[in-house]
Amino acid sequence: MPNPVTWFQISGNNPGLAAFYKKVFGWKMTGMKGSPMKMITAEAGGIAGGVGPAQDGKASVAVYAETASIEKALKKAESAGGK
Repeated sequence: MPNPVTWFQISGNNPGLAAFYKKVFGWKMTGMKGSPMKMITAEAGGIAGGVGPAQDGKASVAVYAETASIEKALKKAESAGGK
């Protein structure tokens, strides 16, 4: 895969958000010192991620992809209609 997904983050306002995903998917999670964010352990065939509170108060999902050139990736995104 030329631009693999390397990280994801789920943010929301529900204090039980991490527990929900742990229960539904059986994800292994660890806490971060000084942060309410829970880190999701990468398992065979998967990637690591994080679940925690939304810093701006808005729930969101972010997906991070690796690229050799952010400038080229942004140009491709813009030419495909991205902003």
